[in-house]
Amino acid sequence: MKKIILPLILFSNMSHAFVLLNPAYKLHDATNAQVKVSAEGCIANGVSDAEIVEGIRYAIEFWNDVPESRLKLKYGGKSSATLTDPRIPKNEIIVGCGTLPSLQILGATQHDRGNGSARVLMNEAVYTGSYNKNSFIGTMTHEIGHGVGLYHSKDPASVMTYSPHEWVDIPKYISQDDIDGVVYLYPNEKVAAGFLGSCSSFASDGPTGFNFYQDILFGFFAMFGVVFFVRKGLGFLSQKINWTLKR
Repeated sequence: MKKIILPLILFSNMSHAFVLLNPAYKLHDATNAQVKVSAEGCIANGVSDAEIVEGIRYAIEFWNDVPESRLKLKYGGKSSATLTDPRIPKNEIIVGCGTLPSLQILGATQHDRGNGSARVLMNEAVYTGSYNKNSFIGTMTHEIGHGVGLYHSKDPASVMTYSPHEWVDIPKYISQDDIDGVVYLYPNEKVAAGFLGSCSSFASDGPTGFNFYQDILFGFFAMFGVVFFVRKGLGFLSQKINWTLKR
């Protein structure tokens, strides 16, 4: 029985409901990444820097609420970079308003993999005049999640979901799925227990290809090792019994 049960436990602990944007992208330094207002901000469409900062601070508190991860975002003030600059300063996530192709797209995130940084564009056609403040903060929190390195999730409790969800406009707490993703990307070795990925009960699109095959390979060798040692142990026990009977 042990030969069957233990490998199944190993495989179940390696499942991930979160989805990564790209295995090659991470923030340059997760312990000191700065979230800043872009040089142009959203002033052109009537949203002050102070309103952007409120959203940034909410998102920072949300994503930093994972002690098992070394991710520690910080508010960095005003960036010298604009949303249209070809490169984003190293280890920065800059936030401002820009043009997006549809009113259905509330925000978008672009990455600078070489610098480990990202830009968040809030849709200037949506967030103008008497806009929905909670939607603004919720969308920004979601987009900064992309800046951290996460893609969309099918967990209805996750802020990274792109489907009907449990929260309205603004997430009230960080879900287990969000936690799993952040810990996977930026584990805090001093706090995180064990050496396998976290497990979530929600279905998903699955992990990125690289991590998927790496997990399958690891699982194969783990299962082989368990079977090998169990068989060796049973063989040794059988020999001991035969020797005892002969005596």
